Amino acid sequence: MIRKVIRKERGSRFMPEGPRGHERSAWLTGIAHALPERSVSNEELPASLAADPSGIFKRTGIRSRHWAGRGVYTSDIGADAARNAIARAGLQPSDIDCLIATTQTPDHLIPGIGVSMQAKLGLGEIPCFDLRNQCSGFLYALQMARSFIETDTYSRILIVSAELHSHGLGHEPRDAHITALFGDGAGAAVVTSSPSGPRPLRVIWQEIGADGRGAAYLRHRAFDMSLIPPWDVRGFGDDPHAILYPEMEGEQVFRTAVRRMVATGKNCLKALDLDPKEIDWLVPHQANASINKTVASILGFAPGSVLGNIERVGNCSGASIPILLSEALLENKIEAGHRVLMVAFGAGFTWGSTLLEAAS
Repeated sequence: MIRKVIRKERGSRFMPEGPRGHERSAWLTGIAHALPERSVSNEELPASLAADPSGIFKRTGIRSRHWAGRGVYTSDIGADAARNAIARAGLQPSDIDCLIATTQTPDHLIPGIGVSMQAKLGLGEIPCFDLRNQCSGFLYALQMARSFIETDTYSRILIVSAELHSHGLGHEPRDAHITALFGDGAGAAVVTSSPSGPRPLRVIWQEIGADGRGAAYLRHRAFDMSLIPPWDVRGFGDDPHAILYPEMEGEQVFRTAVRRMVATGKNCLKALDLDPKEIDWLVPHQANASINKTVASILGFAPGSVLGNIERVGNCSGASIPILLSEALLENKIEAGHRVLMVAFGAGFTWGSTLLEAAS
């Protein structure tokens, strides 16, 4: 097949030219992931949820997820993925000059997990950024990293997206539609200005967006900062459970997720004048199998070109896409020259898309 050469234009959604008119591209190298050892099937979910195992799979496409044990921190899982990413990129911890961490389940209120992972990894006294963009976190971090690379601010940036949901999920029947969805895990990648390591991926195009009007439809408040103290459950009203555990209006989230991921995917295809058949793989956020099937169908992707692992990993929020990308690379699904379109949607609401191309 003759592959169309992708044009590159200046602007907020395209790769700008680098210093002195020479293009500086951002490359993802050393992509890796980490999952807790314990896999929890639908049948092994807490009995207090009163959940139907077959019904969970029918509604979500999830059969199991990985849950970490007591004493494990989000930064522990993230550091495991990061170590693998650094090694796979052929680098040493001392080579990393910037870290961008994303999570919605930090170890503590303060500080963020970035500095915790910096210490655990033995990195130098480099800047550590913490982003809170939920399921779109990896794509948000990648846009920041790309900007740093293209402006020659940093040269070897470590992105780590890590989530540890299981410790904060509710165990009552009203929690079943949320608790059954989420797994623990982390994905990491090193972003550099030149291809290196096994199957590096160049960032071709990106778009991210947000609409805070949807914040109340999917949230985990955990505490209320307007109160003194913010974690005094006596101030949480008649139903403290609603604040202590995640909340989601499933139908609203489903509809909006489909609409936003389709729109941002179409924006990429239109901007680069590409047909879905010219994209080798669609990598959607792993929130719900039905959402992803719908998004792929509307965008025009054949089922065989859509990557997914939700059946055995569940929804790992911002870590979902890098975990899936790492697995695809380990399984040699992404070959030289392949184009990979990533689309995400998450609480906030936030969303984004990124087109990658594997080195030839």
